[in-house]
Amino acid sequence: MLDTGWVLLPRRLPDDAVLRVIAPASPLDEPELLEAAERWFATHGVRLTTSEDARRAGAWHAGTAEARAADLMTALSDPEVDGVIALRGGHGCAELLPHLDPAALRQDPKPLIGFSDVTALHAWAQQAGVVSFYGPTVFRFAHEADQLTAQRLLDVLRGDGTGPVPWQPSDRTPTSLVAGTASGPLRGGWLTGLVHLLGTRWEPDLAGAVVLLEEVSQPPQAVDRMLLHLQLAGKLDGVAGFVVGELADCAPEDHPEARQGRTPADVVEQRLSPYGVPVLYDVPIGHGTSLATVPLGAEVAIDGTQLVVTEPALEQ
Repeated sequence: MLDTGWVLLPRRLPDDAVLRVIAPASPLDEPELLEAAERWFATHGVRLTTSEDARRAGAWHAGTAEARAADLMTALSDPEVDGVIALRGGHGCAELLPHLDPAALRQDPKPLIGFSDVTALHAWAQQAGVVSFYGPTVFRFAHEADQLTAQRLLDVLRGDGTGPVPWQPSDRTPTSLVAGTASGPLRGGWLTGLVHLLGTRWEPDLAGAVVLLEEVSQPPQAVDRMLLHLQLAGKLDGVAGFVVGELADCAPEDHPEARQGRTPADVVEQRLSPYGVPVLYDVPIGHGTSLATVPLGAEVAIDGTQLVVTEPALEQ
């Protein structure tokens, strides 16, 4: 365990790694998808293990909040487990927060991987001072993840994560809505999840950070409303820069019932450009086809249309 100031770095995955699958949010309702993902990981030298608790059925959630939290704590304390990856997102991760012990994560930091609703668990890891990974969930591998998503996850977890984050092959073409350079720890995640943490003990501290934001299935006015909420709460004051991931299915044409006339890019530029810091837009991170894994809590830099991880995200 390496302590670099407030940040603890998890160990990188060994060649014969074991990843524990947890279901911190929505339940496993299609076991065959998990089996397909297990086969994919096995072909890449990673064994997935899943507790019976993570296989619970349910309407909204994979068991009670206490049971799901206990499953995560068990995975973190198991010496046979090299990392923890979420089965899927959905709804329910924030329910776990009062039942989690950050000391367990700090005592033996393991890579914690997931996106979307898992943003709540990343906020918990950030408060514990441990780097975690905004990356794909297990279900992304049930039908063969695209090349960028798959290779980037393996490269990061088996290396140190440093260097430019690759954007290709991907259908996204990042642009600079506001040009410039910036550096700081990477924080953030799913926009809806971040807004729902406001006013709680796990409210993220974004001052001095490069802030990652992504969203799915929200019309432009909903994205605008959430950015305004963060703005009015003062959470965007003093940020170093913004990395805006894919706003998947957020275009006006995806929501014919919504008010037309403004695109997601219009909303982002209007809300974020007044801060006078770089805004890198439309990177392949989020709910679209590609998800380039990035380390939350690690030091990064924005340089043009590139996001660069400038310090190791994993202990060597």
